[in-house]
Amino acid sequence: VVNFGKFSGVITVFWIVALTNAINLIDGLDGLSCGVSTISSFTLLVSLIHTDTPFYVIVMIAILAASCLGFLPFNFNPAKIFMGDTGSLTMGYILAFFAVKLCCFNDFRPTETIVSQELFVYSISVILIPVLDVFRVFFSRVRDGKSPFHPDMRLFHHKFLALGFAMRQARWTIFGISLFFWVVNVVMSLVLHWNINIVIAVD
Repeated sequence: VVNFGKFSGVITVFWIVALTNAINLIDGLDGLSCGVSTISSFTLLVSLIHTDTPFYVIVMIAILAASCLGFLPFNFNPAKIFMGDTGSLTMGYILAFFAVKLCCFNDFRPTETIVSQELFVYSISVILIPVLDVFRVFFSRVRDGKSPFHPDMRLFHHKFLALGFAMRQARWTIFGISLFFWVVNVVMSLVLHWNINIVIAVD
């Protein structure tokens, strides 16, 4: 089990707040927030299947993944329906909750050799882009003497649009980068069995 000792509560709250807001902040392009949530929920589903988690938990994350997949085609440009703040904040919280929940499992199937830390890294890999983007934007705003919540055009998808990418190109490029992080982390963690701290440092 991932255990940060007396800092566990603070880190857990920080993670939930960060991811909840990250999914909300990337909802600036049609289909981007829902797309990242779709990929993330499916990776979480695969991770939870490898544990002896209660069946109802797997059903819950499976429903979330299926809901995102069904919603996604109608959220692509030109979008017919939108997640809005309520949808994106709720989605971010649910993903953060299941990622934390995964760290609470220490019972794996007899044939499994992976540990909970590796599953955690594997599951959050596709969420790293929006989370790291939030940190980058918040710190850059503070550096410039502005509130970290001051709206501007510094987010990752804004940078792609400024470079001349079409909305569709920017969205799929970010999907590709997110999946690249996932592949790299799977190799480092599950194949090479690198220490979790090294994997996070590389990210």
